[in-house]
Amino acid sequence: MRDVSDGYTTNARVLIVEDEAIVAMDIRHRLDKLGYVPVRSVASGEEAVEAAAELDPDLILMDIQLSGAMDGIEAAGFIRERGGTPVIFLTAYSDRASLERAKVADAFGYVLKPFEERELGIAIEMALYKEQMQRRLSESREWLHGTVGALYEGVVTTDAEGTVLFMNRRAEELLGWSEANAVGLHVDAVVRTEPIPQREFATEILPGAVRLLRRDGSVAYVERRTGEIPAPVKRPGNDAQAAPTATATATSPAASSRREDSPSAVCGRVVVLREVSDILRYDHAMRAARTEAEQALKSKSEFLANVTHELRTPLNSILGMADLAHELARDGQQREYLGILKSSAENLHGLISSILDLSRIDSGHL
Repeated sequence: MRDVSDGYTTNARVLIVEDEAIVAMDIRHRLDKLGYVPVRSVASGEEAVEAAAELDPDLILMDIQLSGAMDGIEAAGFIRERGGTPVIFLTAYSDRASLERAKVADAFGYVLKPFEERELGIAIEMALYKEQMQRRLSESREWLHGTVGALYEGVVTTDAEGTVLFMNRRAEELLGWSEANAVGLHVDAVVRTEPIPQREFATEILPGAVRLLRRDGSVAYVERRTGEIPAPVKRPGNDAQAAPTATATATSPAASSRREDSPSAVCGRVVVLREVSDILRYDHAMRAARTEAEQALKSKSEFLANVTHELRTPLNSILGMADLAHELARDGQQREYLGILKSSAENLHGLISSILDLSRIDSGHL
């Protein structure tokens, strides 16, 4: 299948499933005129399933009423399960039961016989475009799931009511739930958290940290964040186009737009879990080390205060006696020696006082 610049698909390979030979020849002729490539015509549902697996066509034109045990809708269901080739039903039946069965078979189009070439071409182009968009959407989803799955944080998405829709691998590891078991449950049954007791960890460094109760009963410490997925904004006028006139009059497009744009309109939520056990343990160890260092500093300061206080008592006596002896001395040499002693004692007294003041500052008693 190749895309051309005008937006139409040329050389698309088409498998025809029609049990009436003349009708099949007419369809082949019309496809040739429209620029498509009929790869084969088959007359039964069983042959259609085999040909789809063998030829891998871009599109299948399928009649509903076919000869054999398998009709066109059953064959389309088998083909979609195996390869996903888009199917357009070409049929003269337009009853409600056939339409419902065609929807279940995930048909890409439903054209009633007899039809015009232009009608057939439009149906084929729309089917091919729809299949291309679905393939791109599927690739985008796989890419998104792969990207989210590789994140270090655990991610859980829910609908607006809180029902789990998706979990990445990291969320499975943190919660102890597999995605298959968690999908369909309420998020509160899967993501169970509670405040962290103060006796375990202080959480000032991470105010959003909580205690996570895992499925097996073990405990993990995580930072939990929740975000809302806003509902798609409904364009003004959509209600008028989709609803009958009476309904459109009762609910104006502007009112519908305001309802969709309201802050409370959300279609889902995202819960992000980041494991913070190591951070909390490191913070706990740092707090303990700081407390120990502060206690050691306090003990040192108290020791210095006590020592300097005890040193000042005998030093005061030395200073007093040296001063008295200096005054009573009559010999010049003795007065010189006693002056040196007095001066040295005063210097020592000043040093001890400074040490005592420093210890008081450290201990907070100045």
